[in-house]
Amino acid sequence: MLKKITLLALFFANLLMVNAQEKVLLVGFSDNNFLSEWKPIEKLAKKNSTTVEKVDDLYRSSLINAMASVSQEFEYVKGSDSDIDLLSSNKYSTLNTKKSKEYYGIESLSNKKEIEDLFEKYNVAYIAHITRYRMFMSMGLNLHTKIVHQIDYQVIDKNLKTVSADKMKLTAFLQGTFRPTGLVQTFTNAGKKLSKRLFIDLANKQGSYFQLNSNVLYASQSKFLTFDKTEYEYNPKQGIGFTGGWGAPYGFGVEYSYLITPNLDLNAGLGFSFSGLRTGIGTRYFFKDQGSSPFVGTNFIYSSGLSGLEVSTSDGTGKYKVEPDQAFFLRGGYKIEHYNKLFFVNIGYGIPVDPQNSIWQSGEESSSQQDLANLMRLGGIEISGSIVFRIGK
Repeated sequence: MLKKITLLALFFANLLMVNAQEKVLLVGFSDNNFLSEWKPIEKLAKKNSTTVEKVDDLYRSSLINAMASVSQEFEYVKGSDSDIDLLSSNKYSTLNTKKSKEYYGIESLSNKKEIEDLFEKYNVAYIAHITRYRMFMSMGLNLHTKIVHQIDYQVIDKNLKTVSADKMKLTAFLQGTFRPTGLVQTFTNAGKKLSKRLFIDLANKQGSYFQLNSNVLYASQSKFLTFDKTEYEYNPKQGIGFTGGWGAPYGFGVEYSYLITPNLDLNAGLGFSFSGLRTGIGTRYFFKDQGSSPFVGTNFIYSSGLSGLEVSTSDGTGKYKVEPDQAFFLRGGYKIEHYNKLFFVNIGYGIPVDPQNSIWQSGEESSSQQDLANLMRLGGIEISGSIVFRIGK
């Protein structure tokens, strides 16, 4: 009982200590860490009647000014351009915690003394560095187009320990995103979120907690953390979309895919065709593990067959029955990656397991009609396309 009371007292002591509204120095992102993945920088510059070189500064100053206006758990102090240069001269990397919180931050310090001087210069308890600003299309299907503003941040204390670090995703409607002046409320929300997250991390004492040395970054509580120094990419494993075309394995229908490795996916589909209902499974191997890439693949497809298929030629119109069958498809093509969408251009050939001629049922009967009805069977040349929307994390 005494132990529980002691722990409770320590927790509230932490809350009181954090609640003293200590000062936090806000330092923005560098020019190199401003990423617009939905519109070219040139278009943003034109919309804001400015030059390409000044676009990042517009978003940076709007973000920092809005965040600094928040006064909740902490009091924010705005840093200068020289402070940005100072922090940006260090080594950055993408880091991971075991809780799957991935963020872009400082891996090691090369100017430890200069950063320590910042705490005295501004009389602050913490430095909150916005390490990267990234804009991209919303990864969901929305009635209105939204843009995600992803802000990676890292907060260090006077001992050069990272006491809070993560990324936050803020959404805004497309039109408002063209001009940072239309994002004041979005950026203000970022300031509120950062304040609350830092408050919780300091109170719990078990968030992302690192020691920064002049040469190396290591975990002071290693049981919480692991590191992954690969560059951050949005790369969910699952996707769902639509497929169709001449000889498409799944006919005109839907396709689900799952990326089991960066170069290999499994897919399954269901659709309609002139040979009836089609369903099956397949796989694709991508020659590049990310971005647009050529690929080769194979599918195994079952077709239910179709009765009463109407075939018309210059010799007249007849009705035919297409028999059920299975087929192996060998295919290749090119994958085009655009934000959360994947476009596939496919060329291939299907080899039927038990090819049978289509059976005449009624109407006119001729060799030209028979040849055309046979073309509707499962298998043969494929020229098709697909669009897949990536979903999940």
